[in-house]
Amino acid sequence: MNDTITSTRFLKDPETIRNLILRDVTGGTTIWDSFSHPLDAGLAGMKIAVNRITGKKFEYVSWKSSSDPSSGYFSASLERLDAPEVFFWYNKTKPYWRTGPWNGTVFLGSPKMLKEYLYGWSFVPNENGLAYLTYKFEKPSMFGILSITPNGTLKLVEFMNRTIILKINQVELNKCEFYGTCGPFGSCDITLSPICTCFKGFEPSNPEEWKRENWTSGCKRNMPLNCGLLKNVSEVKSDGFLTYHNMKVPDFVERLVVDHDQDNCKADCLANCSCLAYAYDSYIGCMYWRGDLIDLQKFSDGGVDLFIRLPEQLLESKKGTEYRGFIIGIAGAIGALILAISAYLFWRKSTPKHTGSRLQNLIRRDPKQIKLDELPIFEFEKLAISTNNFHSNNMLGKGGFGPVYKAWKLWNEGKIMFMIDPEIQDPVFEKSMVRCIHIGLLCVQELAKERPTISSVVLMLISEITHLPPPRQVAFVQKQNCHGSESSQKSQFSSNNNVTLTDIQGR
Repeated sequence: MNDTITSTRFLKDPETIRNLILRDVTGGTTIWDSFSHPLDAGLAGMKIAVNRITGKKFEYVSWKSSSDPSSGYFSASLERLDAPEVFFWYNKTKPYWRTGPWNGTVFLGSPKMLKEYLYGWSFVPNENGLAYLTYKFEKPSMFGILSITPNGTLKLVEFMNRTIILKINQVELNKCEFYGTCGPFGSCDITLSPICTCFKGFEPSNPEEWKRENWTSGCKRNMPLNCGLLKNVSEVKSDGFLTYHNMKVPDFVERLVVDHDQDNCKADCLANCSCLAYAYDSYIGCMYWRGDLIDLQKFSDGGVDLFIRLPEQLLESKKGTEYRGFIIGIAGAIGALILAISAYLFWRKSTPKHTGSRLQNLIRRDPKQIKLDELPIFEFEKLAISTNNFHSNNMLGKGGFGPVYKAWKLWNEGKIMFMIDPEIQDPVFEKSMVRCIHIGLLCVQELAKERPTISSVVLMLISEITHLPPPRQVAFVQKQNCHGSESSQKSQFSSNNNVTLTDIQGR
């Protein structure tokens, strides 16, 4: 025989992982190796890959059963190399579930992977014609086995110093994770009942099947798009986009190869009548879809904003509703403000003025500094009775000096995670929590002109505005020497309990 079997150490630690290699003795050519034919289990450093030249795939294949190691019904392979994602197949022909595109940190269609079994993944687009995904552990003492079960799910076992520290026998899939559960243009949300719904502007393609909770036929438009239609009228309506947040993007994604921001992505899609939806990710860039939107899912957190094309007629009704809601909200706020002002004026008018020794005894003041003749004075006993002995339920509010100062100090020191209450801290939601803290600091900046408007804050919170400027000096921390109309002018005087009182002039 001209063949021999040799064992090659894969990592620096000779006791960690070995690759079994079959080589030709004469020429030294590798005939077969266990890393290129991984069967059902993947170790740190192993690859799930595609040869861009030959099209050959390095697939993982499940066992037929827990006691039968022959090739089973489920396999996993790397697909859609323009926006790479891992597909799990049934009988190698039918999509079973997919991870969604890789964005450099997480698979967009599997946000729970970041928490449950994703760690140290990286994608290499082209290494001598090979595109592959691989993962590794930062600590040399860590070791893990990620495998496909005979049921088509994932199993993870992690070791530290040869001791099992984590064992997930099977990461269960919910109904929305199975490929195409709700059919074309159908959205799946596991928190709803039924779980499948049609997007606005669409209706079930087969209502009778939908009533029986068979959603595979999907949805169809109930109003055609305006783009491309010839009309003999002077006013031609156009199309627009309706935003859906926290979505798993559809299959068959296409990417624009040039650098685009989100606004240019929208403009290009709108200019192309065949573009039915688009999405934007800072790592992947501009993604768009021209065919049926299939395998969509709504997440409680994670995913991306998906913009689906609709005729302008349908968008106008939504805009009208939002506008009416905005007007109602503004009217309510104005009404509350008027009520508060009226109550204050009534209180000022009905409260007798106090002068004399009682005021002198309460506050030590310099007449040149401040005038307090118009302030009402209440006896301590009456205050105690009226506030139910200063019960917290009667408290209108309290100062923000301490919390604002502490948050700003931690922000500048880069200790952002120390601001989050450990009771609610969760790695899956850390990005959203940090974003909320960032927005909060923008709202309390020293200069009013640098604070975002309420409409901007809303857009920031719903991720319509993706880029947030760094917060500047916040108020109440260190008074800046500001001049002009934007500065705050203050005069100070002391009380009899050595507390400094400040008269703040409006900006």
